[in-house]
Amino acid sequence: MTRLIQLSEAANLALHALAYLGFQDRNRLVSSSSIANTLGASEAHLSKVLRMAARYGLVRSTRGAKGGFSLIRDPEQVTLLEIVEMIDGPIVKESCLMPSQICVENKCILGNLFDSLHKLARQHLSQAHLSDFRFKSL
Repeated sequence: MTRLIQLSEAANLALHALAYLGFQDRNRLVSSSSIANTLGASEAHLSKVLRMAARYGLVRSTRGAKGGFSLIRDPEQVTLLEIVEMIDGPIVKESCLMPSQICVENKCILGNLFDSLHKLARQHLSQAHLSDFRFKSL
């Protein structure tokens, strides 16, 4: 299946893991194995994503037997765009699907579609927050 908009697996994992942490008591450390089990994710991949979030200043990381992770900021203040760009880098607008531009400049039939999708994706991700997630049960 072709996807016009695609998030990396790491960005998807970061969104869900940080949202999960957002629903926990901020004074409670949650182990990466607990988060991985809840999300059905690889603990190794999750640990790498959570370490990146810690370097970025979104989560607190504590090592040791009683260690784990907790969200530092309020979930209402963390946008999905911030998390996606933390993992995948800035969202850039697609300009042309061909290796070199073959259409007449500004006359590409797909150009307006990509402009619209880019604006819509950035707008949605910048207006949605971790607190907007709804899980079946935690």
